[in-house]
Amino acid sequence: MPGTTFFLLAGAAVLLGSAVQSAVGLGLGLVAAPVFVVLEPSLMPGTLLTTTVLLPLLTVRAEWRHVDWHGLRWGLPARLPGAVAGAWLLTATDPRLLGALVGSMVLVAVAASLCGTRRAGGPGAEVGQGTRRFSPAALVVVGAAAGLTGTATSIAGPPLALLYQRQPPARVRATLGGFFLGGTLISLLTLAGAGELTARQVGTGLLLVPFVVAGFAAGRPLARRLGPARLRTAVLAVVSLSGAALLVRSLPL
Repeated sequence: MPGTTFFLLAGAAVLLGSAVQSAVGLGLGLVAAPVFVVLEPSLMPGTLLTTTVLLPLLTVRAEWRHVDWHGLRWGLPARLPGAVAGAWLLTATDPRLLGALVGSMVLVAVAASLCGTRRAGGPGAEVGQGTRRFSPAALVVVGAAAGLTGTATSIAGPPLALLYQRQPPARVRATLGGFFLGGTLISLLTLAGAGELTARQVGTGLLLVPFVVAGFAAGRPLARRLGPARLRTAVLAVVSLSGAALLVRSLPL
Protein backbone atom coordinates (compact mmCIF):
# COMPACT_ATOMS: atom_id res chain seq x y z
CA MET A 1 0.00 0.00 0.00
CA PRO A 2 1.35 3.50 -0.83
CA GLY A 3 2.78 5.64 1.96
CA THR A 4 1.61 8.75 3.76
CA THR A 5 3.08 11.17 1.19
CA PHE A 6 1.08 9.55 -1.59
CA PHE A 7 -2.20 9.76 0.35
CA LEU A 8 -1.66 13.40 1.28
CA LEU A 9 -0.85 14.53 -2.26
CA ALA A 10 -3.29 12.23 -4.01
CA GLY A 11 -6.00 13.11 -1.49
CA ALA A 12 -5.50 16.82 -2.10
CA ALA A 13 -5.75 16.25 -5.87
CA VAL A 14 -8.91 14.15 -5.47
CA LEU A 15 -10.49 16.80 -3.21
CA LEU A 16 -9.72 19.62 -5.65
CA GLY A 17 -10.83 17.59 -8.67
CA SER A 18 -14.05 16.57 -6.95
CA ALA A 19 -14.83 20.20 -6.14
CA VAL A 20 -14.30 21.18 -9.79
CA GLN A 21 -16.45 18.30 -11.06
CA SER A 22 -19.17 19.03 -8.51
CA ALA A 23 -19.44 22.57 -9.90
CA VAL A 24 -18.78 22.05 -13.61
CA GLY A 25 -19.71 18.43 -14.32
CA LEU A 26 -16.23 17.04 -14.97
CA GLY A 27 -12.67 17.58 -13.81
CA LEU A 28 -11.74 14.91 -11.27
CA GLY A 29 -9.77 12.87 -13.78
CA LEU A 30 -8.04 15.96 -15.14
CA VAL A 31 -6.78 17.10 -11.73
CA ALA A 32 -6.03 13.74 -10.12
CA ALA A 33 -4.77 11.58 -12.98
CA PRO A 34 -1.45 13.43 -13.53
CA VAL A 35 -0.72 13.30 -9.78
CA PHE A 36 -1.38 9.56 -9.69
CA VAL A 37 0.79 8.98 -12.76
CA VAL A 38 3.73 10.84 -11.22
CA LEU A 39 3.44 9.40 -7.71
CA GLU A 40 2.44 5.79 -8.39
CA PRO A 41 1.80 4.94 -12.08
CA SER A 42 1.16 1.27 -11.26
CA LEU A 43 -2.13 2.33 -9.62
CA MET A 44 -3.55 3.75 -12.84
CA PRO A 45 -6.23 3.66 -14.03
CA GLY A 46 -7.83 1.27 -11.53
CA THR A 47 -7.34 3.32 -8.38
CA LEU A 48 -8.69 6.54 -9.83
CA LEU A 49 -11.69 4.77 -11.37
CA THR A 50 -12.45 3.16 -8.00
CA THR A 51 -12.18 6.51 -6.24
CA THR A 52 -14.46 8.31 -8.70
CA VAL A 53 -17.46 5.95 -8.50
CA LEU A 54 -19.02 7.83 -5.59
CA LEU A 55 -18.85 11.36 -7.03
CA PRO A 56 -21.30 10.92 -9.95
CA LEU A 57 -23.63 9.06 -7.60
CA LEU A 58 -23.71 12.11 -5.31
CA THR A 59 -24.25 14.41 -8.31
CA VAL A 60 -27.14 12.37 -9.71
CA ARG A 61 -28.73 12.16 -6.27
CA ALA A 62 -28.58 15.96 -5.92
CA GLU A 63 -29.85 16.82 -9.42
CA TRP A 64 -31.67 13.72 -10.66
CA ARG A 65 -34.62 15.76 -11.97
CA HIS A 66 -32.37 17.27 -14.65
CA VAL A 67 -30.87 14.02 -16.03
CA ASP A 68 -31.26 13.55 -19.80
CA TRP A 69 -32.58 9.99 -19.68
CA HIS A 70 -32.84 9.85 -23.46
CA GLY A 71 -29.12 10.57 -23.67
CA LEU A 72 -28.26 7.90 -21.10
CA ARG A 73 -30.47 5.33 -22.81
CA TRP A 74 -28.49 5.62 -26.05
CA GLY A 75 -25.07 6.74 -24.93
CA LEU A 76 -24.41 4.61 -21.88
CA PRO A 77 -24.70 1.14 -23.50
CA ALA A 78 -22.31 2.34 -26.21
CA ARG A 79 -19.68 2.83 -23.54
CA LEU A 80 -19.27 -0.94 -23.16
CA PRO A 81 -17.72 -1.60 -26.59
CA GLY A 82 -15.66 1.56 -26.14
CA ALA A 83 -14.41 0.28 -22.79
CA VAL A 84 -13.49 -3.07 -24.33
CA ALA A 85 -11.52 -1.24 -27.02
CA GLY A 86 -9.83 0.88 -24.37
CA ALA A 87 -8.81 -2.17 -22.34
CA TRP A 88 -7.38 -3.79 -25.48
CA LEU A 89 -5.45 -0.62 -26.35
CA LEU A 90 -3.91 -0.64 -22.87
CA THR A 91 -2.31 -3.99 -23.63
CA ALA A 92 -1.53 -3.42 -27.32
CA THR A 93 -0.43 0.22 -27.56
CA ASP A 94 2.22 2.41 -26.01
CA PRO A 95 0.30 4.40 -23.34
CA ARG A 96 2.18 7.58 -24.29
CA LEU A 97 1.17 7.30 -27.91
CA LEU A 98 -2.42 6.63 -26.92
CA GLY A 99 -2.47 9.63 -24.58
CA ALA A 100 -1.00 11.90 -27.24
CA LEU A 101 -3.58 10.78 -29.78
CA VAL A 102 -6.54 11.29 -27.43
CA GLY A 103 -5.19 14.64 -26.19
CA SER A 104 -4.76 15.92 -29.75
CA MET A 105 -8.28 14.87 -30.70
CA VAL A 106 -9.71 16.64 -27.65
CA LEU A 107 -7.95 19.92 -28.48
CA VAL A 108 -9.07 19.74 -32.11
CA ALA A 109 -12.66 19.20 -30.97
CA VAL A 110 -12.48 22.21 -28.64
CA ALA A 111 -11.09 24.37 -31.45
CA ALA A 112 -13.89 23.25 -33.78
CA SER A 113 -16.46 24.07 -31.09
CA LEU A 114 -15.05 27.55 -30.60
CA CYS A 115 -14.98 28.21 -34.36
CA GLY A 116 -18.59 27.11 -34.62
CA THR A 117 -19.60 29.52 -31.85
CA ARG A 118 -17.89 32.46 -33.54
CA ARG A 119 -19.68 31.76 -36.81
CA ALA A 120 -22.97 31.61 -34.89
CA GLY A 121 -22.51 35.07 -33.48
CA GLY A 122 -20.31 35.19 -30.42
CA PRO A 123 -19.48 33.29 -27.26
CA GLY A 124 -22.98 33.41 -25.81
CA ALA A 125 -24.93 32.91 -29.01
CA GLU A 126 -25.64 29.22 -28.50
CA VAL A 127 -25.81 29.09 -24.73
CA GLY A 128 -28.91 28.97 -22.55
CA GLN A 129 -31.39 28.24 -25.35
CA GLY A 130 -33.10 25.38 -23.50
CA THR A 131 -32.70 21.64 -23.62
CA ARG A 132 -31.96 19.72 -26.80
CA ARG A 133 -32.70 16.11 -27.72
CA PHE A 134 -29.58 14.68 -29.34
CA SER A 135 -29.77 12.06 -32.08
CA PRO A 136 -29.16 8.41 -31.15
CA ALA A 137 -26.22 8.29 -33.57
CA ALA A 138 -24.46 11.21 -31.87
CA LEU A 139 -25.05 9.72 -28.43
CA VAL A 140 -23.74 6.30 -29.44
CA VAL A 141 -20.57 7.77 -30.93
CA VAL A 142 -19.91 9.95 -27.88
CA GLY A 143 -20.69 7.12 -25.47
CA ALA A 144 -18.27 4.79 -27.22
CA ALA A 145 -15.58 7.48 -27.31
CA ALA A 146 -16.01 8.12 -23.58
CA GLY A 147 -15.72 4.41 -22.86
CA LEU A 148 -12.49 4.16 -24.81
CA THR A 149 -10.82 7.24 -23.33
CA GLY A 150 -12.09 6.57 -19.81
CA THR A 151 -10.78 3.01 -19.71
CA ALA A 152 -7.50 3.73 -21.47
CA THR A 153 -6.60 7.08 -19.85
CA SER A 154 -9.07 7.47 -16.90
CA ILE A 155 -10.33 10.73 -18.50
CA ALA A 156 -13.77 10.11 -20.02
CA GLY A 157 -15.36 13.55 -19.72
CA PRO A 158 -14.30 15.49 -22.85
CA PRO A 159 -16.47 13.70 -25.48
CA LEU A 160 -19.58 13.99 -23.31
CA ALA A 161 -18.88 17.55 -22.16
CA LEU A 162 -18.40 18.80 -25.71
CA LEU A 163 -21.75 17.34 -26.76
CA TYR A 164 -23.67 18.82 -23.78
CA GLN A 165 -21.76 22.11 -23.43
CA ARG A 166 -24.70 24.31 -24.51
CA GLN A 167 -27.30 22.69 -22.26
CA PRO A 168 -28.55 24.23 -18.97
CA PRO A 169 -25.99 23.86 -16.14
CA ALA A 170 -28.00 21.44 -13.98
CA ARG A 171 -28.68 19.25 -17.03
CA VAL A 172 -24.97 19.17 -17.88
CA ARG A 173 -23.90 18.16 -14.37
CA ALA A 174 -26.69 15.62 -13.82
CA THR A 175 -26.38 13.93 -17.21
CA LEU A 176 -22.60 13.76 -17.10
CA GLY A 177 -22.97 12.34 -13.60
CA GLY A 178 -25.23 9.60 -14.95
CA PHE A 179 -22.77 8.82 -17.75
CA PHE A 180 -19.84 8.76 -15.33
CA LEU A 181 -21.61 6.54 -12.81
CA GLY A 182 -22.58 3.86 -15.29
CA GLY A 183 -19.46 4.30 -17.39
CA THR A 184 -17.03 4.03 -14.49
CA LEU A 185 -18.63 0.78 -13.37
CA ILE A 186 -18.37 -0.53 -16.93
CA SER A 187 -14.70 0.46 -17.15
CA LEU A 188 -13.91 -1.21 -13.81
CA LEU A 189 -15.64 -4.43 -14.81
CA THR A 190 -13.90 -4.39 -18.18
CA LEU A 191 -10.48 -3.86 -16.61
CA ALA A 192 -11.17 -6.65 -14.11
CA GLY A 193 -12.17 -8.98 -16.93
CA ALA A 194 -8.97 -8.12 -18.80
CA GLY A 195 -6.84 -8.76 -15.72
CA GLU A 196 -5.81 -5.09 -15.49
CA LEU A 197 -7.50 -4.32 -12.14
CA THR A 198 -5.70 -5.38 -8.95
CA ALA A 199 -6.80 -5.61 -5.32
CA ARG A 200 -4.11 -3.05 -4.46
CA GLN A 201 -5.62 -0.54 -6.88
CA VAL A 202 -9.14 -1.04 -5.54
CA GLY A 203 -8.05 -0.87 -1.89
CA THR A 204 -6.10 2.34 -2.44
CA GLY A 205 -9.03 3.88 -4.30
CA LEU A 206 -11.44 3.14 -1.47
CA LEU A 207 -9.15 4.83 1.05
CA LEU A 208 -9.36 8.04 -1.00
CA VAL A 209 -13.18 8.15 -1.08
CA PRO A 210 -13.50 10.57 1.92
CA PHE A 211 -11.66 13.19 -0.15
CA VAL A 212 -14.34 12.81 -2.84
CA VAL A 213 -17.10 13.54 -0.32
CA ALA A 214 -15.29 16.63 0.96
CA GLY A 215 -14.69 17.90 -2.58
CA PHE A 216 -18.32 17.40 -3.57
CA ALA A 217 -19.47 19.45 -0.59
CA ALA A 218 -16.97 22.20 -1.39
CA GLY A 219 -18.09 22.47 -5.02
CA ARG A 220 -21.84 22.69 -4.51
CA PRO A 221 -21.97 26.42 -3.60
CA LEU A 222 -20.06 27.27 -6.78
CA ALA A 223 -22.39 25.10 -8.86
CA ARG A 224 -25.35 27.26 -7.83
CA ARG A 225 -23.56 30.40 -9.08
CA LEU A 226 -22.69 29.16 -12.58
CA GLY A 227 -25.04 30.36 -15.31
CA PRO A 228 -25.13 28.84 -18.83
CA ALA A 229 -22.46 31.08 -20.37
CA ARG A 230 -20.06 30.73 -17.45
CA LEU A 231 -20.60 26.99 -17.28
CA ARG A 232 -19.82 26.56 -20.98
CA THR A 233 -16.64 28.61 -20.58
CA ALA A 234 -15.66 26.46 -17.60
CA VAL A 235 -16.46 23.23 -19.46
CA LEU A 236 -14.35 24.21 -22.47
CA ALA A 237 -11.51 25.27 -20.17
CA VAL A 238 -11.54 21.98 -18.29
CA VAL A 239 -11.79 19.96 -21.51
CA SER A 240 -8.88 21.89 -23.02
CA LEU A 241 -6.80 21.28 -19.91
CA SER A 242 -7.69 17.58 -20.14
CA GLY A 243 -6.34 17.40 -23.66
CA ALA A 244 -3.23 19.35 -22.74
CA ALA A 245 -2.64 17.13 -19.69
CA LEU A 246 -2.80 14.00 -21.82
CA LEU A 247 -0.25 15.49 -24.22
CA VAL A 248 2.10 16.46 -21.38
CA ARG A 249 1.80 12.98 -19.87
CA SER A 250 2.80 11.54 -23.23
CA LEU A 251 6.08 13.44 -23.45
CA PRO A 252 9.24 11.35 -22.91
CA LEU A 253 10.78 11.85 -19.47
